[in-house]
Parts: sequence; C-alpha cells; structure tokens
Amino acid sequence: NLLITRDLTSHTLWEFEYLLLLSKNNPLSSKAEVRTDDLSGYVEITHGDISVPSSPFKDNSRENGKKKIYVYERGSQFSLLCDIPDTYMWVSPVTDIMLDKYQLVQRRCSDETSKYRDVIIYPRGYRLSELDRKFISEVSSVRDELSTKTYN
Repeated sequence: NLLITRDLTSHTLWEFEYLLLLSKNNPLSSKAEVRTDDLSGYVEITHGDISVPSSPFKDNSRENGKKKIYVYERGSQFSLLCDIPDTYMWVSPVTDIMLDKYQLVQRRCSDETSKYRDVIIYPRGYRLSELDRKFISEVSSVRDELSTKTYN
C-alpha cells in the first residue's frame, strides 16, 4: 500500500529465509541442528535501522528480553561477530568470500522459516537505464550463486 500511495512500483529480486551468521569459534557453529532456543545466552547483533517508514508492523519476533547490540554498518557487524564468539546475526545468505574474510559460518535455524524479500523500488513509469539493468544483472548473478548453496 505504501508503494501505491507514493506512485512507486517494485520488482522482486530475491526471496529467501534468514540464516544465522556465526563466528567459526561460536559453540553453535559445530551443532548439527540449531534451533531458536539454542540462542538463549548469546548476544544478537542487529541492524540499527530496521524500521519501515509509515508501517504499522513492528518486528518483535525475537525480542523476549534477549541481549542485543545495534550496529548500523555491515563491516562493523562482521568484525564484532568475528571477535566476539558468543554473538550471532540473522542475515540473508552471505558469499563465501565474506565468510572466509571474517572467519564466519552460516547455519539454517530449523524452526525459523519466515520468508523475506529483496526488491528494487522505482517511480511508476520509470524506464530502467543500462546501468540499472547491469546492476540488477549483477545482483541476480550473486543471488543465483547463493541460491545453489546448501546450509546446515
């Protein structure tokens, strides 16, 4: 509805489930199956800017008094995960290059199955430029690469 009222259109780039991103030194990284109950006692690193303007929806699904660190910048989030083994993040799939660089692993959480979506939003009637199309093509290539991976 927000897009319609602002005369915007969107194109879905990717639909995915969030994964847990953990340090290789996090005790959960060696578990065969991770469940949300296993996260008790760990600290969640989360984005500081997760709200959607004018949206009545507020995501309280993982509040429950858990400890959180709010960080706005992705590189800092990855550094904290790498340096503090008892932390985790909920993320869309991450490339192997980034996992190797920060010594991180991704794990599927067997009881977290919410679907998320990355979309590109632009004014209704806008004609995508050649650069726009190249950007979408590159994002699609990364999406395709990540979509073929399997996650524990």
